[in-house]
Amino acid sequence: MRILVDADALPRVIRDILFRVAERLRIPLTLVANQPVAIDKSEYIESMAVPAGSDAADDRIVELVRPGDLVITADIPLADRVVAKGAYAIDPRGKLYTEENVKDRLASRDLMNGLRNGGLITGGPAAFSRKDRQTFTDQLDRFLTRHHKKDIPMNGRNRKDINPGVRVKVVQKQDQRSGRLTEGIVKDVLTKSPTHPHGIKVRLTSGIVGRVREIMPMTP
Repeated sequence: MRILVDADALPRVIRDILFRVAERLRIPLTLVANQPVAIDKSEYIESMAVPAGSDAADDRIVELVRPGDLVITADIPLADRVVAKGAYAIDPRGKLYTEENVKDRLASRDLMNGLRNGGLITGGPAAFSRKDRQTFTDQLDRFLTRHHKKDIPMNGRNRKDINPGVRVKVVQKQDQRSGRLTEGIVKDVLTKSPTHPHGIKVRLTSGIVGRVREIMPMTP
């Protein structure tokens, strides 16, 4: 599982909570925004700046997300798109979006926007509060208790974790934008440094060269 964050306008307190969770549970965390985002130095945390544009960050998150991943976003249309790919979404105020509820939430959002545009209601959402922070924390804890497994694949940023014979998933150079992974067995470890932020480079027994994104658990 991976956590992807729609980081534009994300409350700093939510960002800090996610940093702590990523470190404590060793969950890969990627923040996507239209401009660089300051992050804690960690092998589990990365930020990704995309070109300016109203949907650029959303489109990048949808490209990267895979079934079972979690997306943090206040954008209900984005939540709808990632849920359609088998992922989940939680907004910074603690609402969980799933296949069972996201269409209803999207319809309610469209209705409220129509009423505002027609002048029938005024004002926007209340300011982010301490109660919102606690609701988000509780929802995130419940989600991770249910979905995070202790034997999930490790990321591939540490050379010491990768040896010939290990089964891994790598991203090839031509697949970096799409995030498509190729599974195989390590033949040679090509990176000499002890760590690499984008994954240790390896050659698989098939001859494919790529950077390790996941180290698959040993089967019993």
